[in-house]
Amino acid sequence: MRTRFTGDHAGRATVDFPGGGTNLTRVLALLLDAYSLLVLVTVILSWIQVSPDNPIRRVTDRVVEPVLVAIRKVLPTLGGLDFSPWVLLIGLRLLRRLLG
Repeated sequence: MRTRFTGDHAGRATVDFPGGGTNLTRVLALLLDAYSLLVLVTVILSWIQVSPDNPIRRVTDRVVEPVLVAIRKVLPTLGGLDFSPWVLLIGLRLLRRLLG
Protein backbone atom coordinates (compact mmCIF):
# COMPACT_ATOMS: atom_id res chain seq x y z
CA MET A 1 0.00 0.00 0.00
CA ARG A 2 1.06 3.54 -0.61
CA THR A 3 0.30 6.79 1.12
CA ARG A 4 -2.22 8.80 -0.90
CA PHE A 5 -2.70 12.53 -0.82
CA THR A 6 -6.25 13.54 -1.68
CA GLY A 7 -8.66 16.38 -1.09
CA ASP A 8 -12.03 16.47 0.62
CA HIS A 9 -15.19 18.23 -0.52
CA ALA A 10 -14.12 21.50 1.12
CA GLY A 11 -10.86 21.55 -0.84
CA ARG A 12 -8.68 20.63 2.15
CA ALA A 13 -5.82 18.23 1.64
CA THR A 14 -6.05 14.89 3.42
CA VAL A 15 -3.60 12.02 3.80
CA ASP A 16 -4.63 8.37 3.65
CA PHE A 17 -2.10 6.24 5.50
CA PRO A 18 -1.51 2.60 4.64
CA GLY A 19 -3.18 0.30 7.13
CA GLY A 20 -6.12 2.64 7.71
CA GLY A 21 -6.80 4.76 10.74
CA THR A 22 -7.25 8.46 11.06
CA ASN A 23 -4.38 10.90 11.09
CA LEU A 24 -4.87 11.51 14.82
CA THR A 25 -4.85 7.80 15.59
CA ARG A 26 -1.65 7.31 13.62
CA VAL A 27 0.06 10.25 15.32
CA LEU A 28 -0.97 9.01 18.79
CA ALA A 29 0.31 5.53 17.95
CA LEU A 30 3.61 7.01 16.80
CA LEU A 31 3.91 9.05 20.01
CA LEU A 32 3.22 5.96 22.14
CA ASP A 33 5.89 4.02 20.24
CA ALA A 34 8.39 6.85 20.69
CA TYR A 35 7.63 7.08 24.42
CA SER A 36 8.09 3.31 24.75
CA LEU A 37 11.49 3.68 23.13
CA LEU A 38 12.39 6.42 25.62
CA VAL A 39 11.41 4.12 28.49
CA LEU A 40 13.70 1.41 27.12
CA VAL A 41 16.55 3.89 26.73
CA THR A 42 16.02 5.00 30.34
CA VAL A 43 16.26 1.39 31.54
CA ILE A 44 19.41 0.71 29.52
CA LEU A 45 21.05 3.92 30.75
CA SER A 46 20.30 2.91 34.34
CA TRP A 47 21.90 -0.52 33.77
CA ILE A 48 25.13 0.92 32.41
CA GLN A 49 25.10 3.69 35.03
CA VAL A 50 25.45 6.71 32.78
CA SER A 51 26.22 9.96 34.56
CA PRO A 52 23.18 12.13 35.41
CA ASP A 53 24.97 14.97 33.59
CA ASN A 54 24.78 13.10 30.28
CA PRO A 55 22.44 15.02 27.91
CA ILE A 56 20.61 11.88 26.77
CA ARG A 57 20.01 10.80 30.34
CA ARG A 58 18.80 14.28 31.32
CA VAL A 59 16.21 14.21 28.53
CA THR A 60 15.00 10.68 29.25
CA ASP A 61 14.85 11.35 32.99
CA ARG A 62 12.88 14.55 32.44
CA VAL A 63 10.35 12.86 30.17
CA VAL A 64 10.03 9.36 31.69
CA GLU A 65 10.88 9.68 35.38
CA PRO A 66 7.72 11.58 36.48
CA VAL A 67 5.54 8.73 35.21
CA LEU A 68 7.80 6.11 36.80
CA VAL A 69 7.67 7.96 40.15
CA ALA A 70 3.85 7.89 40.06
CA ILE A 71 3.88 4.14 39.35
CA ARG A 72 6.43 3.53 42.14
CA LYS A 73 4.09 5.21 44.63
CA VAL A 74 1.47 2.56 43.91
CA LEU A 75 3.67 -0.45 43.10
CA PRO A 76 5.72 -1.97 45.92
CA THR A 77 9.36 -2.91 45.24
CA LEU A 78 9.99 -6.62 45.25
CA GLY A 79 13.39 -7.69 46.51
CA GLY A 80 15.00 -4.40 45.54
CA LEU A 81 13.86 -4.70 41.91
CA ASP A 82 12.05 -1.82 40.23
CA PHE A 83 9.20 -3.08 38.06
CA SER A 84 7.81 0.37 37.27
CA PRO A 85 9.32 0.52 33.72
CA TRP A 86 7.83 -2.89 32.98
CA VAL A 87 4.40 -1.77 34.20
CA LEU A 88 4.68 1.43 32.15
CA LEU A 89 5.64 -0.48 29.00
CA ILE A 90 2.70 -2.86 29.43
CA GLY A 91 0.35 0.11 29.90
CA LEU A 92 1.73 1.82 26.79
CA ARG A 93 1.36 -1.42 24.81
CA LEU A 94 -2.29 -1.73 25.92
CA LEU A 95 -2.99 1.87 24.89
CA ARG A 96 -1.30 1.23 21.56
CA ARG A 97 -3.48 -1.82 21.00
CA LEU A 98 -6.62 0.18 21.71
CA LEU A 99 -5.63 2.59 18.96
CA GLY A 100 -5.40 -0.27 16.49
